[in-house]
Amino acid sequence: MLSLIENIKNIPELPQVAYKILEEAAKDDCNYNKLSEYVKNSPALSLKIFQIINSPFYNLNNKVTNLTQAIGLLGLNSIKNMALCLFIVDIVKKLPGNNKNNSSDKWLHLIVTANAAKLISKKEEYFFASLIALLPEYIAICYNQHTKNLDYNFFVDSLEILKNKWFLPE
Repeated sequence: MLSLIENIKNIPELPQVAYKILEEAAKDDCNYNKLSEYVKNSPALSLKIFQIINSPFYNLNNKVTNLTQAIGLLGLNSIKNMALCLFIVDIVKKLPGNNKNNSSDKWLHLIVTANAAKLISKKEEYFFASLIALLPEYIAICYNQHTKNLDYNFFVDSLEILKNKWFLPE
């Protein structure tokens, strides 16, 4: 278990653009133009935002092509969650053992659980909180650790490391 905690300590930090997006989106007087400039520094996030806002779920009459407008329509909480999830997924993809079938099944379980938490609570931030809460178990699977051996202290220690390393919001 100690080696697994060491592996979690060695997980890369989020990219600098993630911190800029989160910092701007958390401001009471968020500047949407400035936020969209930060988002533009992540082509993957920009693409994801346009895919979501122009999806049938939103059923808009016209296609949204302006990033600032797309951010305004989606809302700051959605943008923060999308940014955090996208950047964390990029980090998690690079973990050893991530390409095995059991880890992809577990990732699907994490996403479904996080979405269920959001739907039940009707609060956007519960998606990300649920995802992060289960992430240590997923990391353990990627490092070929048996999840039956994981205890409460492992989760507390792991989440504290990730929270501090990634400067996660409260």
